[in-house]
Amino acid sequence: MLTNNKKTARYSLFLLVALTVVNCALAFTESSVYFLFSATIPYFTLLFCTVLGAFAEMPLFFIGGAIIAVAFLVGLVLLGVYAKKHKWCFLVAGIVMAVDTAVLIALILAEIVTDSLFDILFHAWILFDLFRAYFEKPPVEEAVVVVEEEPAKVDRE
Repeated sequence: MLTNNKKTARYSLFLLVALTVVNCALAFTESSVYFLFSATIPYFTLLFCTVLGAFAEMPLFFIGGAIIAVAFLVGLVLLGVYAKKHKWCFLVAGIVMAVDTAVLIALILAEIVTDSLFDILFHAWILFDLFRAYFEKPPVEEAVVVVEEEPAKVDRE
């Protein structure tokens, strides 16, 4: 049975994947719009490989970037689906998101990405949801205690 923490973590993971797909599509169409709630690794991999492929005039770079981005996102979706029955999926998804957050911080420190306070906050929110769902204690079932009473003694005098 899923608790509210686990449902929230799964929905946050699915929302992250959906908005990352939208952001990747927007980046590919050279739109100036960007949703703040996005995974860093697939977005920047696809963006970098698209730009590199355009300069080198080789679509193979774009295909490679798309494969990496799709594999990353499919992995997150599968972890979200299997998290319904397996608690360890929250831990794995949390580790993957921690790596994604580390990549985001590295891009910020390298000054490739600017104005990303909200990106960091959303990554922290996802990490909090995933680890809270993993470390949540299972609900305690209440025990029913049956007390058998001794039959009342009847005095017969």
